[in-house]
Amino acid sequence: MPSVRRRGPRRPAWLALAVVASVAAAAGPVAAAAGPRITTSRLDLGFAPDGAGPVWWRACNPSCAQADAGAGTSVAFANPGDVPPVRLVLRGPVAALDLQGLRSTTILAEDARARTVVFEAGLPAGGVRVARSFAISRDGYLTVMTVSILGPSAAEFMRGRRLEIELGPGRGLSPAPAAGFAAMLDRVGRVLVGGGAVRVIPDDLRDPWAVRPGDWTGVRGRFWALVVAPDATATVAPRPDGGLTVTSEPGRTSWRYTWYSGPIERAALRSADPELDPRRSARWLIWMIERGLYQLVSPAGSREAERLLDSLTHLVWRSLYAGYR
Repeated sequence: MPSVRRRGPRRPAWLALAVVASVAAAAGPVAAAAGPRITTSRLDLGFAPDGAGPVWWRACNPSCAQADAGAGTSVAFANPGDVPPVRLVLRGPVAALDLQGLRSTTILAEDARARTVVFEAGLPAGGVRVARSFAISRDGYLTVMTVSILGPSAAEFMRGRRLEIELGPGRGLSPAPAAGFAAMLDRVGRVLVGGGAVRVIPDDLRDPWAVRPGDWTGVRGRFWALVVAPDATATVAPRPDGGLTVTSEPGRTSWRYTWYSGPIERAALRSADPELDPRRSARWLIWMIERGLYQLVSPAGSREAERLLDSLTHLVWRSLYAGYR
């Protein structure tokens, strides 16, 4: 598996950051004009003033300009007023620290590859601060999020603590009610993509699964996905709301996560990971169709159902992926 580090937008030097504003934070759902908003060719993200994560998150195909003109499509993973889809929490031996409730300084910057927003805030420990940056690709679906605990006592502060990302199911991934086969295809589910395979994260998972560098985990619908790749080994577990929790190893003071928020289609996935085997992205589609097909062929015997699934796999592979190397 290739490392996602090589292809994400670069984090710009902080000395080059230019626009600074001090803002106050508010917990829970956030109003539309709460904080900075960054729009690129295919992504449109708005942030809360505390910098805990986007409160407005839209992806477009082939571009937001074309989607707004009626010549493309888009999905809103979150809208202003919703509970933010991404929540950052520091957990440890004492009470959890929700990074959504901090007073932050906001810094904006851009370079040839990405537009970046950085939030820095003090923590309830002497001289310890947290910095969160979001580098949003100018012409792609990647957002690189870095989180750093800063200050001379940072290592001591993080002793026994770990960073958790709580990822919601994504409002726009849930379609209008449908019936029959369409209802099967339109289900929103949690996935772990790695090692050339796609695994469904079940609702009743007892023990968290390992997420290794280069793996992707998150939620996906019929046509769109919101997934994240951590820079080091982590674990993932389901949440009751249909989302999931990604937990880092304890004691770290910096983290880097690469987000893919975009369509489930070959060109976009290959741009996120240029060495991605087309078979891997094919399995996303196959898995969704299989769930519906199993419902339709439930009266059939196991051998007949297996033949139907094999035929379906062959048709999808030849129609969508054969010859595209």
